[in-house]
Order: sequence, then structure tokens, then C-alpha cells
Amino acid sequence: MLMISRMSQNVDMPKLHDAMGTRALMTHTFSRCVLCCAEEVDLDELLAVRLVSFLMDHHQEILQVPSYSQTAVEKQLDCLKKGRITSPGDGLTVPLLTYSYCKQISAQECDEQNVFTSQAAIAELLENIIKNKSLPLKEKRRKLKQFQKEQPLIYKKRFPTTESEAALFSDKLPQTASADFKKTKAL
Repeated sequence: MLMISRMSQNVDMPKLHDAMGTRALMTHTFSRCVLCCAEEVDLDELLAVRLVSFLMDHHQEILQVPSYSQTAVEKQLDCLKKGRITSPGDGLTVPLLTYSYCKQISAQECDEQNVFTSQAAIAELLENIIKNKSLPLKEKRRKLKQFQKEQPLIYKKRFPTTESEAALFSDKLPQTASADFKKTKAL
């Protein structure tokens, strides 16, 4: 509103339209922007132009922040600066909660944390594959073999020896199958 008002009152500004004055051009141009309607049919052009013209003339009084609101905001800001909040209902003053922020770490520490977190998640995935009772034995072996191929270090950490790996399947397999598994693993 301030821009429209200043443009329409500026006598040094060149004429923007041949047939229309600057004020009329401003009100016609911006009336749809100021008064948006859900449907274009609902907008009464004459009424919209008159209302925008009124707003242009009285924008300083209409858009001014009321003094009681300004006082309340300033009072609240003062309380925040002092570290205390005054409750408007009962007038009690309560200490303001203070927030602390995390210590900034270096890029190397961040990368190390990311690697550690990722490896922990991958190790958890391995444990989920191992403990999944609904997964068929053949599928479990295939997934473990694929896991071993993709993440050998994490797999080696979980199964340091072939016996520890074979022990996983020993309770699920008959003894002969467990021995066969050990032989295929040794090859």
C-alpha cells in the first residue's frame, strides 16, 4: 500500500498510461492483488477500486501496529533478554529455559562417526539375516554368501572361523548336512 500510495502521489514521475492518471492506473492494476476473491465473478470492480483507493489514502493509520500490541511485544522481548518470562494471567515470573547446542566437531570426526554408524547398521543387518526364522535355509545361505562378498570385514568380524559359521547352521541341519557345509566352505 505504501508503494502504491507513493507512486500515485509522485508528481515527478512520468505518466504511465496515456488515457489514465497514475492513481487510477494504480488502483485498477492492484485492486485484484489486494482483494483476492475465490472466484473472479465475485469481485465488484467499482467497489474494489474504491476500497483500494481508501486503503491508499489511509494506509498509515490502518496498517499501523496498535500501541498496546507494540508495548506487549517490547515487554516480552525485555523479559526474554533478562532470561525470565512473566505469565500474563497470574503475573508470575518464571526463569527462561536455556538451550545448549552441540559441540562442533571436525570433518574427520564426522566422517569417522558416519563410518561407525554405517558399519553398526550393516552389522545389524547381518544379525537380522542370521536371526530371521521365517527365511528358508537356502535363501539364508544365499544372502549370507552375498553379504560375505559385499562386506567381508564385517562378515569376518561376526564369523572369525569357519566353525563359528558352521555352528550357525548346525542346529538347523542334520549332522551330515553340517559336515557337508564345512567341506564346501573349506573348498
